Amino acid sequence: MIHTYPATPTDRKLLTMSTRAFVDLGIDQIVYIKPVKDDGERVFAVYTANGQEIALASDQSSAMAFAIQEDFTPLRLQ
Repeated sequence: MIHTYPATPTDRKLLTMSTRAFVDLGIDQIVYIKPVKDDGERVFAVYTANGQEIALASDQSSAMAFAIQEDFTPLRLQ
């Protein structure tokens, strides 16, 4: 059985927002942490929700600490 629920005002806003507005959703709240190579070494990059790199850390714990210290919600990408 499939349940459907009426769209709330927030749902309607999300369904009608532009691609740019969707990309910027969470930009001030969410960051992504992803392992990357920098000069041949594995480091952890911190990216805003729209993909802008804002920090590099030598390890994942430091990247997470940076995100939390800056009041972001960190999410890890593999």
